[in-house]
Amino acid sequence: NDEKYEIIIGGEDNYVYILKNPPHKVWRYMTLGDVTATPMINSEGHVVVGSHDKKLYKLSIGSADSSITRRVKTPSGWETETISTTALIHQMNFTTSGPILSSAYAGDITGPDSKGIIFGSNDNTLYIIFDNGSVKKRYTLSKDIESSPSVADIDGNNVSDIVFGDNDGMI
Repeated sequence: NDEKYEIIIGGEDNYVYILKNPPHKVWRYMTLGDVTATPMINSEGHVVVGSHDKKLYKLSIGSADSSITRRVKTPSGWETETISTTALIHQMNFTTSGPILSSAYAGDITGPDSKGIIFGSNDNTLYIIFDNGSVKKRYTLSKDIESSPSVADIDGNNVSDIVFGDNDGMI
């Protein structure tokens, strides 16, 4: 919200990272599995991301708790740079029966002012949950869901439609 560029990435070291430049800051949160899903930021500024530990996380940015140093190449040579490391604070998680490999949709799920999250899991299920983690709806399919859902009013009836694919090649 400060109009500075931020990069949100997941790692195969079980961490979710937010990198910010300038100033150099790193926010991080450790899950119990690789994070190959693309993290996103919802309208409240929370990071939403799935993990191979079968959980979808909603995280917020906390206060500085430590720093790390790194070597950087500058025009005058190599220099040591200190980067403030801040925690991502757990707000909510939702557990599935399979890893979550794709990014989630976060926004209105049943109309204005009904914030929620839509995502697929490798337990053959598309989940629609409210921001607090309570389940709105589940759709179980025959194969894992590794694609990210898209939400739009496709047929022009003023109702949002959800489009996603699963591993049997169906949309």
